[in-house]
Amino acid sequence: MSRHSRYGIVSLATLMIAAASAQAQLPQTRLYVVDPPGAQIGTITEVTIARGDDLDEVDQLLFNHPGIFATQVTQPSASGPQPVANKFRVAVAGDVPPGRYEVRASGLFGVSNPRTFMIGRDPEIREVEPNNETAQATPIEVDTIVNGVINGAGDIDIIRFTAKASQRIVIDAQASRIDSRLDSQITLHDANGRPLKFSNNQYGPDDLLVFDVPADGEYLVELRDLTFSGSADHYYRLSISTDPHISFTIPAAGQAGTTGKFTLYGYNLPGSELTDAVSAGAPLEKLSVDIAVPARDALDDSLVGVPSHAAELDLFAYHLETEGRSSNTIHLGVTDAAPTAEQEPNDAPATANMVTAPADITAQLATLKDLDVYALDAKANEEFQIEVIGQRGGAPIDAVLKVEQVTKAEDGSEQVKELTTQDDYTTNLAALTFDTATDDPVFRLKAPADGTYRISVRDRAYEHNADPSFVYRLMIRKPQPDFRLVAVPAGSATGLTWPVGLRKGDHFAVDVLAHRIDGFNGPIEIDVPNLPFGFDTDGVTILEGETKGTLVLTATGEAPSDRQFVEITGTAKIDSPEGAKSVTHPARAGSVVWNHADKVPSVARLTDTLTLSVMDEPAPFVVSHDAPHIEVCQGRQILVPLNLSTNLAGQAVQVLGQNYELKPQGEQ
Repeated sequence: MSRHSRYGIVSLATLMIAAASAQAQLPQTRLYVVDPPGAQIGTITEVTIARGDDLDEVDQLLFNHPGIFATQVTQPSASGPQPVANKFRVAVAGDVPPGRYEVRASGLFGVSNPRTFMIGRDPEIREVEPNNETAQATPIEVDTIVNGVINGAGDIDIIRFTAKASQRIVIDAQASRIDSRLDSQITLHDANGRPLKFSNNQYGPDDLLVFDVPADGEYLVELRDLTFSGSADHYYRLSISTDPHISFTIPAAGQAGTTGKFTLYGYNLPGSELTDAVSAGAPLEKLSVDIAVPARDALDDSLVGVPSHAAELDLFAYHLETEGRSSNTIHLGVTDAAPTAEQEPNDAPATANMVTAPADITAQLATLKDLDVYALDAKANEEFQIEVIGQRGGAPIDAVLKVEQVTKAEDGSEQVKELTTQDDYTTNLAALTFDTATDDPVFRLKAPADGTYRISVRDRAYEHNADPSFVYRLMIRKPQPDFRLVAVPAGSATGLTWPVGLRKGDHFAVDVLAHRIDGFNGPIEIDVPNLPFGFDTDGVTILEGETKGTLVLTATGEAPSDRQFVEITGTAKIDSPEGAKSVTHPARAGSVVWNHADKVPSVARLTDTLTLSVMDEPAPFVVSHDAPHIEVCQGRQILVPLNLSTNLAGQAVQVLGQNYELKPQGEQ
């Protein structure tokens, strides 16, 4: 295809995108909060849609596991049972595995965006208001989950529990991890209200506190928002339990398609060994386990919940099942290299760890002023991709990467030349919609000469911050050009929570974001290989060097009024030592959790699937074209024949905000 014809295709696609944008301003079912945001295995729980938009006639909650099923609550009336708006009974079968699931609402305006719904083994209760004072504390037993809301500015929730001496209690406040706006802070008090311990931001904005009980008695957990904010959006699941809890693993990644040996670090790990390392206020335990690592093409819904800044990583979900109890779920990396761990001491050039590529090294910044030093031998003009995964791996670190060239002077003394110091990787594919900027550094080293190259990693605040959980991966490899894709529904404006809902005859735009890996810069052909019946698309090409393409999906008049699951793929030609090869990857599905606000990017993450729904009504108007590929020269004005049909009797259709105008056929 010529460069000129490609410009022609882009122009036609833009017209369809404009039509899709106009349609997107019509009502779409949107889901923000379900209360409670989870349930116990083998129970029936009443769940309320606490907040959303365009919830007209919502009569279903849809889950991504067949063992989780909702029926709408009804109330008696003279004409028979009548549905209660936004209230459902959710039944969880006894064989549903614990973990993270997705819930969507379905109503008059289609199927909504997803929200997290957690399933666990422990009993669950709801906080009982008022509980702002010690005397009003909500009483629970250990090994219980409390579902609650910080529902106003300054709100504080206090929970009371009774514990026995020598118990190890893990207090875990899940909030941002389950799509909440809450930035939690936990304070533990004794029965008299005396503060014993506090925690803030162990998991991003979420808190974790571990309490080794010194004596039998009652204890109080106080939970609030760090900034004293509060609303229906500030919900949480507070676990106070003796269940196993994994803080991190070494290594933090496994070789694809193998069973690897890992050491779990955490709390209440059966058969574990106590260590001297302290994190979350208590000594860590360690336990060696074997973990089956999936192949890269078998990650599936393991990626659900991964934040937008880590969306390009190959990860899989893992939790520990033991003695009928389940740990929290963590994400581990998938690598082609055999994973290794740093060898301490390595905080000075004289004790640098010697490495060879490819390498995937797991290391810790566990002590103040910790600096990890590595050495790599390279030949002149050899290229290496050097990448740190810290923040993207879930660690609260801002890694700094330094690369130096080391040579020997005639007198044998060492000469050191700094080649680079890298901090944040600032490439952002969709800053206000799906923020991919990260604190993790990335650098392409081209060795200027034969010799040794020194690589060092530290935290930016290494003089003040350190913890055994400050774990990172250092990856050193020869460049392996590749790409990963994320498909995100394009809302009516930038950075909005928006589902893919279409009316019959409608167009809908989906932004496909391309993470270009290790210098790959070629075009990527985007397609939907198994398009559901009643849908159509022309595909789109992400052009050379570009990082986004907009795919327009069309629901024909024959599209069934139902939800459909769509897989988008991208195919590209990638050079390799064996010659150019065709590579195809599925696009991961992305979702905006909270809308973009003034100077604040949206919150976004990966979800299980791109879900389409078709409403049982026609689109108010449809713009289409029958034009073949059109070749144009730059600067030339062209007329493109369009077909416009409308169901808006007596209403004119006008194109706004574009560099073209609509003209009736025959008018010049």
